[in-house]
Amino acid sequence: MKNNWQTKKLGEVCRIEKKQNSSFLPYVGLEDIESNTGRFLGTTEVREVKSNTFYFTSSHVLYGRLRPYLNKVFLPEFDGHCSTEIFPIIPNNLLDRKFLFYWLTTNETVDKINSTCTGARMPRANMNEVIDFEIPVPPIQEQKRIVAILDQAFADIEKLRANTERNLKNARELFESYAKKVLFSTARGWIESTIGKECNLMTGGTPSKTEKKYFDNGTIRWLVSGDVHKGIIEDCEGRITKLGLANSNAKYLPTNSVVIALNGQGKTRGTVALLKVEATCNQSIVSIFPKESSGIFSEYILLNLQSRYNEIRKMTGDSGNDRRGLNMPLIRSIKISFPSSYEEQQNMIRKLTILKELNNDLVLRYQEKINYLDQLKKSILQKAFTGQLTKHEVTV
Repeated sequence: MKNNWQTKKLGEVCRIEKKQNSSFLPYVGLEDIESNTGRFLGTTEVREVKSNTFYFTSSHVLYGRLRPYLNKVFLPEFDGHCSTEIFPIIPNNLLDRKFLFYWLTTNETVDKINSTCTGARMPRANMNEVIDFEIPVPPIQEQKRIVAILDQAFADIEKLRANTERNLKNARELFESYAKKVLFSTARGWIESTIGKECNLMTGGTPSKTEKKYFDNGTIRWLVSGDVHKGIIEDCEGRITKLGLANSNAKYLPTNSVVIALNGQGKTRGTVALLKVEATCNQSIVSIFPKESSGIFSEYILLNLQSRYNEIRKMTGDSGNDRRGLNMPLIRSIKISFPSSYEEQQNMIRKLTILKELNNDLVLRYQEKINYLDQLKKSILQKAFTGQLTKHEVTV
């Protein structure tokens, strides 16, 4: 830390104001603040809520104390009222408001605040402890210089990230678009059917978590929805014992079956993979395996469903972004068309598999670039609060 920097307790340079609100003003809830970025997702329209709220002004920093690991910090440019899960913090003349914002969003600060939490289901930061945290306080002009550098660097990073995310989306859609042209046809010699008519479906279950003997030293592979992201499943972390298998709805799935995630966090729902080993699963996965009378290959089903990821997610009747899950009746109803010729199917599988691998490489490169930009942002923030940040060192 530089010689002209001071270290002070947070409570010496700012205070938490919990003034009850009674006027009609724009409202800010936790759902209106984007994690990590502080981007405002709400509206500035006047909104009254039935519960108590705190008043804030454009001089405050709004800090979300519920689940602080979500890193929800917002710099309002308007006066309003907020959820009591959000604490309005106002800096004094020793501390720049945006400097405080950036300090609160650093990994080190987030982790430290998270360690003060109480409550298992609804963890809340202990703000009495947080206010005693030490914060580096350079001269106010130095704070403004650092903020200006961070603003420019993060604007450049955000622009690059947005471009990369757009390229990533386009890369994924490229495969889906081509695959749909190849896999959907009404040409002569093609069969139009459904997953339910052509395949047997099977799901599993979860042994009682209170019985250690169902899990400890288990040797039987046990899949959960997160395993489906692998695309090709040759192993998994989950294991259950023979007793766990016998005393639950878990059952062995057919090897070389296609497995689909019925639900799960984030983008898990609707993902599919090919199971290459003997394994069981929990109730969040369905196995799809061609019937003996069917003339369709598992690999063909895999590629077909991979190309229809967004379509399948929307089968729950929503936009594809909420938490409603898929189920067996929905999976059975999925329409599928395929050539009756085994040779034609195999040729299509070969071509699409090569294309999918190339596409995966492209997607991986874009994803690595996004990860690099996220790490770069964290690195720049860390330098900013240890006195190591200079403008010429920040290259994006």
